[in-house]
Amino acid sequence: MVFENLTRVSPDGERTLFVRASNYGMDDAEIMLRYAWDAADYLLIGSTTEYWVSNPVWSPDGRKIAYIRYAYNKELIGVDVQPELWVFDLSLKRELRVAGAEMFYPAIGLAGEVSSVVWQSSSELTFGDERLPGPTTWYTFDVDRMAVVSKSQLRPTLVAEQPSSVPCFQQCDARWGGQQLGTCANTTLCSSGCAVTAVAMIFRYFGVDTDPGRLNAWLTSNGGYEQGCLLRWWVADDFAPNVTYMGSSQD
Repeated sequence: MVFENLTRVSPDGERTLFVRASNYGMDDAEIMLRYAWDAADYLLIGSTTEYWVSNPVWSPDGRKIAYIRYAYNKELIGVDVQPELWVFDLSLKRELRVAGAEMFYPAIGLAGEVSSVVWQSSSELTFGDERLPGPTTWYTFDVDRMAVVSKSQLRPTLVAEQPSSVPCFQQCDARWGGQQLGTCANTTLCSSGCAVTAVAMIFRYFGVDTDPGRLNAWLTSNGGYEQGCLLRWWVADDFAPNVTYMGSSQD
C-alpha cells in the first residue's frame, strides 16, 4: 500500500517521494523515488529489523531529504519505537543522524507522519521536542555543520497552531503507546493509533472522560474496528453520547 499523506513532490517538480508498506504496522516501510520521465520506482531508503522509516521531506534545493527512523526500543517498557531524525544527502549519497530522543520527540500522525519537521533553508532544519508535560522546545539544526544553531520555546511560523482549548494526547505516551491497536498483531497505538488518539482528544474536549488507551480498549471490545485495526467512525461515536459522526464529505 502507498500512503498518500506521505507523498512529496520535489521543488523542481521532476521527482516524487512516496512511502509504501505491506501493512499498517509499517515494519517493512520503504521510501521510494520516482522521476517524472521514468515509469520505474526506485528504492531510496528501506527499513530494517532495527527500525522502520517514514515522513520524507525535501529540502528547498531538492538535494537533501529529511526523514524519520522509528527505532524499535527493546528496553523502554510501554513505548515500542523511538523516533530519530535523519537526513539523506542525494548528492553525496550519505545519511546523517540529526537528532534522537534527547531532542526530537514529535507528535506522530498516520503512518508516522510528522508535520513539525520543517526546512528553514537548504541546510537548516527545524524540529521539536513535543513531549508532555511542559512547553515544546524547538531546535534549528544546520545539517552542513552538524550543529544546533538555535533553541527556543517559540514555534516556527510554518507550524500550524492547535486551538489551546483542545486537550493534547501523544499517541506514544508510555501509558498507552505500547498497547495493541485493535486486534492487529505487531501494531500499536504508538505506531498506528493517530485516528484513535485524535478521536480521544475530541471526546475529551466535549467532556467525555477517556484517553487513547481506554478508547482503544472499548473499540476493540465493541466492534469498533474493521480488518482488525481500521477505525469505524460510526461505532466510535457510540462511546460519546453527546458526539455524533456525520459522515465524510469532499468539496
